[in-house]
Amino acid sequence: MHWRGFFVTTFLALYRGNTVAEAKIVCLSADPELVAFVANKLLTSEGNEYPSDSDSVLNALSVGRVSALRLIVGSPPEQGGDAE
Repeated sequence: MHWRGFFVTTFLALYRGNTVAEAKIVCLSADPELVAFVANKLLTSEGNEYPSDSDSVLNALSVGRVSALRLIVGSPPEQGGDAE
């Protein structure tokens, strides 16, 4: 994928550890089908609808996250929230 003239990749990493600081990488994949599958699962899980939070910063983060996941899956992002 190209973004602003640069090649970019989307990948998944799986870590495991007692804490985030102690976690070690278990596997890494840039397989486009696997990445799209996981992004789609994240989109269809609970809590990924556009928020009605009165905090505009948290609202913008949530809207941006959902839009990014939709781009990874290949769906056009919907307009919503205050992220524009």
